[in-house]
Amino acid sequence: MRAHTDEVKCIQIIGSLAVSGSWDATLRVWDIRTGICRHTLVGHTEAVYCCQFDEERVVSGSADASICIWDTMSGEMKHTLTGHQAEIYCLQYNLDLIASGSADSTVRVWNHQGLCLHVLLQHIGIVRCLQLNRSRLITGGDRKKIVVWDAEHGKLCNVVHRHPTLLHLMWADDMRLVTASPDAPGTLTVLSFW
Repeated sequence: MRAHTDEVKCIQIIGSLAVSGSWDATLRVWDIRTGICRHTLVGHTEAVYCCQFDEERVVSGSADASICIWDTMSGEMKHTLTGHQAEIYCLQYNLDLIASGSADSTVRVWNHQGLCLHVLLQHIGIVRCLQLNRSRLITGGDRKKIVVWDAEHGKLCNVVHRHPTLLHLMWADDMRLVTASPDAPGTLTVLSFW
């Protein structure tokens, strides 16, 4: 499957569909059974760093500091969310909320119509990863700090841990948090505290 004109930065697969985002400032919706590109999503002006999708929507974050919401089936852009002042490195959504983390050191919580509900301030440096589980939002970044928020109300719950290394990726469930570091050698840290 070739169509992007530059490096692919993010990909997600659900069933027979995949969405990829690239340095070429586009996203592509693929049928992975046939290898056919169903839609090219054009709207960002710089690299697409992150995306998530389901049957209804594709949500993407870019180095242009915007978030775009697209219709998965038609490829039509529905909303452009602006407010971040620098690159968006991570995002995740649930049925009610979209959370985004940026190089502007903020985390923003939005509704699906594009309204910014909360600007969360606790990080210094790039917010590189986040995990949204129901109303609990966990964020991390360059300053080795993990922060837990009530995303629905925009409230700080806890600064959980001074992580031993930089945070690059994270995953959480109801029992534990797993983080990954870009520092050599590669490090995974498992925290059990919920």
